[in-house]
Amino acid sequence: MLLIRSQDREMIVPLNKPVYVINQKICYGVERYGANAIVLGEYSSPRCLEVLDEIQDAFQYANHFTGTGLEDCPYDGYGVYQMPEK
Repeated sequence: MLLIRSQDREMIVPLNKPVYVINQKICYGVERYGANAIVLGEYSSPRCLEVLDEIQDAFQYANHFTGTGLEDCPYDGYGVYQMPEK
């Protein structure tokens, strides 16, 4: 499983709900336009798509080590994606 830490570093959410872009914000929640959406970060339009790609890569990398029993993962922070500042 992957955890995502918000851009302001005040929230950590599990990647178990959709993550999507709306109005230059990366949001997390059940409904794309729902009131329950949580804003994880705000970026320019092209950067939003890059950040989504980074989240996807982090998810794939974290899942690669899940259940392998490897204690010495080459990336110490695997399993948590920190939303970038810009």
